Amino acid sequence: AKPLPIVDVDPVATATWAAGDPAWQAFVAAHPGTWHPRFDRRSGRLSFAWGSGLPFIPADLSADTPEARAKGLDLVERAARAFLAEHAGLARIPGGVELVRDDFRSGELDGGRRWYLRLAARVNGVPVDGIAATFHVNFGSLVQFGFGAITDSMGRAPVPRLSADDAALLARQALAKA
Repeated sequence: AKPLPIVDVDPVATATWAAGDPAWQAFVAAHPGTWHPRFDRRSGRLSFAWGSGLPFIPADLSADTPEARAKGLDLVERAARAFLAEHAGLARIPGGVELVRDDFRSGELDGGRRWYLRLAARVNGVPVDGIAATFHVNFGSLVQFGFGAITDSMGRAPVPRLSADDAALLARQALAKA
């Protein structure tokens, strides 16, 4: 059997959803310009959107040293978290889901002209592979954001029976026997 895609986007469903979703309507009213949403039929929520941009961070933010890059990424993260708080109805992050910066998949390009941030989902401290909120910034403006595959059921995830350290130990022991 062919696996289902993580996100199932339908242009007709997206147009219907965008016309009737109060959170999306509030977003486009607050941030005029051209915005293109994509609605995920499976999760019943916004998957991602891109558009003409909204002021997000200083356009001249530099990343010419490791210290400047770290400070810039911290600034992008603060702006992203403020965006999530302001537009909570768009993101609809369920209770119990923690978003943690993924430093491996976050950074800058072109000396700080472009920034990308991934806030990976965790439930009860356990990373949920492939689930994240993402933000793309060009020349200081947020031009794309997404909440791919975040669902209401994530907040009801089971509690892990093993700590991360215990699971790693068991995995090492299993590999040693192989």
